[in-house]
Amino acid sequence: MAAARTTALDPHLPVLYAASGLSRTDVAARIVAAHLPVDYRCLRAGRLTPRSPPTS
Repeated sequence: MAAARTTALDPHLPVLYAASGLSRTDVAARIVAAHLPVDYRCLRAGRLTPRSPPTS
């Protein structure tokens, strides 16, 4: 996942990421949560607020 995130976000290159059982939305949310300091579960549940604590 880290290699796909780095390739997609830093040089803006297309990435093929094959994941069994994950939807496109799940993969996108995981990439966003890994790139930003946010909790993946809160992101997917739509519970992020401006005051949400960053993850470590």
